[in-house]
Amino acid sequence: HQGQPGQRGSATDYCGGIASVVVHVGGQPFAPGEKSFRQRLSLENAECEIEGMGLQVRCFISADSDVLVMEVDDRRASPQRLKVAVSMLRQPEVRAGENIATSTFREDQSRIVLTQRFRERDYHNASAVAVGVAGNGAVIDQTSATSRTLVLPTAQKKHVILISSAAAWKPDADVAGAAVALVTDAGWRPVGELRASHRRWWKEFWSRTFV
Repeated sequence: HQGQPGQRGSATDYCGGIASVVVHVGGQPFAPGEKSFRQRLSLENAECEIEGMGLQVRCFISADSDVLVMEVDDRRASPQRLKVAVSMLRQPEVRAGENIATSTFREDQSRIVLTQRFRERDYHNASAVAVGVAGNGAVIDQTSATSRTLVLPTAQKKHVILISSAAAWKPDADVAGAAVALVTDAGWRPVGELRASHRRWWKEFWSRTFV
């Protein structure tokens, strides 16, 4: 914590984080004690799966595309509107001595793009996170100074949420553009293709590692 001796409340070490990303599925399909709740983790394929009442979520970080792929299958009789909230980890500008940390959202109606920069004398570091949804229909509906929320259309279907990030030490590097490019490229590919390519990469990795 920073500040005067005895004061607490603002972090000086952000541990490399860019943002908080929370997916709101509506209702309580994963409520404690729910008998339909299942959670599976595959170390072999680097994938995880969560299943609740009428809802299934499958996730993996594509080894060859560098994108987190989250497939949400809403099979509830009354589907809920999915919301993806992205929040800054601190205020838009934080100063600690000569160190200046800034966080800014890029105006985009179909994706959430958040960039943070650290500057101190000749030192510069930038990182960005981009959040999008495969297909059309998602819009940014709720905004504040420190957060954006992407709202997906209500439907009894599978939604594919894509999250990626990028970082650089050079002041002129377009880290936001790099993160958006990864999400855009993955968005054009069917999730089955992304998963198959991801599994092939891991199969080759295990074979090289344990030859």
